[in-house]
Amino acid sequence: MPRGEGPPEPIDAEKRAAAIEFHYAIADDPVFTVTLEADDQVRVLHLAGDLDMMSAPVFIEQFRHSIHSPAVTIDMTSVTFMDSTGIAALLTARRQGIAEGWTMTLRGLRPNVARVLSITGLDAILTAES
Repeated sequence: MPRGEGPPEPIDAEKRAAAIEFHYAIADDPVFTVTLEADDQVRVLHLAGDLDMMSAPVFIEQFRHSIHSPAVTIDMTSVTFMDSTGIAALLTARRQGIAEGWTMTLRGLRPNVARVLSITGLDAILTAES
């Protein structure tokens, strides 16, 4: 089997419980972070900074392998800006969820980010907590 194909490694309980932080940095100044919390029931991604063309690949990296939780919550409380690549990244995650059978919920949308989703009509497609 070629390298990179096949099932992902199972995540053991110790790794699930650990918070893993990924940073995207420009000139040693972290402008976007993804902090992961996971257990058997939900995987929570806490995003902070701008979800844009520079940071969207960092977000999408979280979905490179199958999600082994029935639900994913994306905490966007600290997302200060989102452009079209951020929208595309959210839709990529949603498509993966549909394909793998897990649900995705957005949490803590700031008014400017909620407005982007509203203008694009994605507020009718993506599930968001109030």
